[in-house]
Amino acid sequence: MWGKSSLWFGLGMLAASLWTGYQQEKRFQKLLDAQHQRWRQEAEQHYAQVEALFSLYSLLKPRAPLPLMRRWAISPDFAKLILSLIQNQAPAQVVELGAGVSTLISGYALEQCGHGGQVTALDHHPTFAEQARRHLQEHGLQAVARVLDAPLRWQKVEDKPYRWYSLSPELPAQIDLLIVRRAASAGREQCSGALPGGAAPLGSPGQGGAHPAG
Repeated sequence: MWGKSSLWFGLGMLAASLWTGYQQEKRFQKLLDAQHQRWRQEAEQHYAQVEALFSLYSLLKPRAPLPLMRRWAISPDFAKLILSLIQNQAPAQVVELGAGVSTLISGYALEQCGHGGQVTALDHHPTFAEQARRHLQEHGLQAVARVLDAPLRWQKVEDKPYRWYSLSPELPAQIDLLIVRRAASAGREQCSGALPGGAAPLGSPGQGGAHPAG
């Protein structure tokens, strides 16, 4: 009697152990498949960014190397979007929130359009603003691009307080294209109404957005 019970007990333990091992293997395989999927997506994304970067150099023919992209700067594919918008719409006045590589891209695109358009970039960080001015000088784009210091100030938009860029009287009265690189500490949608022309930005994952005003 005890022998049979021990046998069945042992078989039960073996079955339970096999089932547990099977479930663990399934979970491990699922995790492995998910990791492979992430690696594949990252590889495809990196390839797309490299392709966009080569395309930018081919289309813009910059007079000096472009600063590093990604991280705090815009990505190459977003830079291509800016270039495409400016080429297709030929805006007279482009305004950027946050100066950087996007200012160079906009400057080159406006220069190529040849219609006298200008990009004005606001930046609340003096170091970034000065760095952007140096880049404009290196690329010879001072005639079509400028960077204004715009410290953050408490402002009211629709009776709600926000910390937002202080607006310079040098800003154009009408904005044809608004590019949001860094939206300071307030929401893009809430505070874009504080800008001349009431331009409404379109969000871009991770960085900002670009959208024609109106």
